[in-house]
Amino acid sequence: MEWKRAKNIILCVLVFANLFLAINLGALIDRRLGEQQDKTAIAIKNLRRRGHTVYEDAEKKLAYQLYIYDVPRNESFEAEIAEGLLGKCTKESKGGGIEEYSSDIGLCTFRSGGNFLCEIYGRNIENDMEKSARDIIKAMGIKKYKFAETGKTSVSFTTKAADKFAVEDYNVKIEQTTRGVQISGRLLDMENAVRSSVSPDYAKILIKIADSAEKEGINLEILSMEVVYIADYAQADETVLTPYMKLLEADGIRYVNLNTSEIIKN
Repeated sequence: MEWKRAKNIILCVLVFANLFLAINLGALIDRRLGEQQDKTAIAIKNLRRRGHTVYEDAEKKLAYQLYIYDVPRNESFEAEIAEGLLGKCTKESKGGGIEEYSSDIGLCTFRSGGNFLCEIYGRNIENDMEKSARDIIKAMGIKKYKFAETGKTSVSFTTKAADKFAVEDYNVKIEQTTRGVQISGRLLDMENAVRSSVSPDYAKILIKIADSAEKEGINLEILSMEVVYIADYAQADETVLTPYMKLLEADGIRYVNLNTSEIIKN
């Protein structure tokens, strides 16, 4: 009886200790988040004093708790897509991270980085574009998606996973060709992604961008800033999604790698 009572006391102590640690950790994270936001706001004021234009609330979409995602290649995921579209397939490895799945009705080619191209011979989708697209998306095993664009002979969609992680260039296009239907784009098995944390210093990044612009004799006009993910590089067996700051400017878009602070595109 005494041991049972002691065990319950120990369990209660452990629960309260864990709760105390969780509360302290949450408070620490909130404090650091507030400090980062304050530093960013100060940097923006500094840019304005230097003659640059930053629109009001331009920084509101910036995220401060970020991760790099290593997405391992999942060949069973690729096979399910191919077989959903083409039925029973024959697989052939072409080397260099290229895998081909073929059947009597078509061919699907998957490359490292999640890029793929599938052709279904003799199929027509033009009679009812969206219904045909929904049937094809269902056959691919994709349950959560939204249409991004519908044209006369094509439909583009993006998956909920891509939207959730704000992944750039992940639209999948379904289009009518003279041979049948062609499906192209990028799909990754995000469910198996492994993440590692990144702590971007937006204040330093903004000052660096301003310094670079001033060397070129340019005054910045920043409309908005947000965090997006880009497939930074790909190997045969994995894809790395890296967070970037996307700056929408009056004369274009600028991207900054939030892991290295490198300005990669103007």
